[in-house]
Amino acid sequence: MTTVIRTITTPRSALGDDLKDLEQSQGIGAVREFLATAQAPAKLALPGYTFADAANSDIADADYLIKGWIGAGETVLLFGQSGSMKSFAAADIAFHLATGRDWCGHKVKEAAGILVTLGEGQAGYKKRLKALAQHYGVADAPIFVVPEPVALDSDADKLGTWLSSAEQVLGTSINAVLLDTFSLMLGDGDENSNGDVGKALSAARSAAGNRALIFVHHNGHGDSSRERGAYQIRANADTRILVTRDENNTGRVISVECLKRKDDALPDPVRLSYTPVQVGTDADGDPITSIVLHPTDEEPVTPGKERHSKPLDYIRQAVTLTGSNQTEVVRQQFYALYPASSQEAKKKAFRRGWEAYMQEATTNAN
Repeated sequence: MTTVIRTITTPRSALGDDLKDLEQSQGIGAVREFLATAQAPAKLALPGYTFADAANSDIADADYLIKGWIGAGETVLLFGQSGSMKSFAAADIAFHLATGRDWCGHKVKEAAGILVTLGEGQAGYKKRLKALAQHYGVADAPIFVVPEPVALDSDADKLGTWLSSAEQVLGTSINAVLLDTFSLMLGDGDENSNGDVGKALSAARSAAGNRALIFVHHNGHGDSSRERGAYQIRANADTRILVTRDENNTGRVISVECLKRKDDALPDPVRLSYTPVQVGTDADGDPITSIVLHPTDEEPVTPGKERHSKPLDYIRQAVTLTGSNQTEVVRQQFYALYPASSQEAKKKAFRRGWEAYMQEATTNAN
């Protein structure tokens, strides 16, 4: 048996400071009230709950932006190799968040304002948004783009200013910030320094408050399945998403795989492909194009194999875009679309694809 000794201080009355004085001054009722209060269990200055509290609690649904993929207020790292289309994937996610459209079969809770800040790719970003607008028939969405990076190591308050101003312009609250790319948001900081990375991420979180932060980043040089730089980048992320593209980053299938969900099971990977969209015409009358990602059932090409119909796929896209079957018209559009490193490679691919296309047309006619 444990004996607990407590020291109490009696209230001072007009006649003195012991209980007899209190009784004579205010009556026996005052003494009883004091003793009842003094004997009540003391409240512990300890926040939290017990195991039993948790075991018997009703767990509320977790708040989310994209169910199973991105939670509300999370820090998200979306990374991949150069050419993997990670920035297109990030823009696609931002568009679906802003419009409240389900993303790749996963529920988007509600339309949300998005702030995009760009450290690279500024010249082509407006084309990407216009392509999304045309493809989905959407004239407006609460997305604001700042075409410059923010130095999180020294000037993170600027991000908070941009958020406030963007909310005024958009007329709605912003629930997520997309920063592309992480390394260009560090100012003079070093992405290989845990100290610099931790400081930048802490500053970003302070500026963004309870909004989600989505960082686009590159993968490591030696291990393509992890992000580049200090371990703090990985450790501070609630969600890590790897974007890869088949055929050595020149193929048609983009795989998006969640590698980490801090408190949830990992969702199944999704596969995307892309469709060219003409967004304008240049001074020479040639089409200005961008691309839009969309879900696909197509299997990615594994290393050592080729997708033999690949040039034919691009021929079909060129025909669709130009609305023409004339060889030279299709050729020029094909050259603009086909991801080859040299003009000679494009010429050879066009010949193969055009022959296959004409053979296919002849077969269908017969």
